[in-house]
Amino acid sequence: TRYLGFLLGHEGQGSLLSCLKAKGLATDLSAGSSLDDGGACIFEVGIQMTEVGEKQVDIIGECLFAYIRLIQKSPVSKELWLENQRIEEMNFRFKSVGQPLSTVTNLA
Repeated sequence: TRYLGFLLGHEGQGSLLSCLKAKGLATDLSAGSSLDDGGACIFEVGIQMTEVGEKQVDIIGECLFAYIRLIQKSPVSKELWLENQRIEEMNFRFKSVGQPLSTVTNLA
């Protein structure tokens, strides 16, 4: 799910966000997995829409699912996989220290 989130959340040229921005439909996008209140893992895509985008949600949905279909048809990119791996390693190594009680609660 991290690789999928990495691909969907990419902001560079040819990305879903760059497409939506070019059409004036969105300003920000995030994608990734999280745990819901019941402990189930869910995958979310959040899109910050412009006023124009709010009136054209169907087009945003079409772009999103077209991009997902493109990802499904494409082989895994070794370069992107390694880039994602390096980012995840840096996030782990330089993770900020949280409150001990929060850490214990999250691990429980």
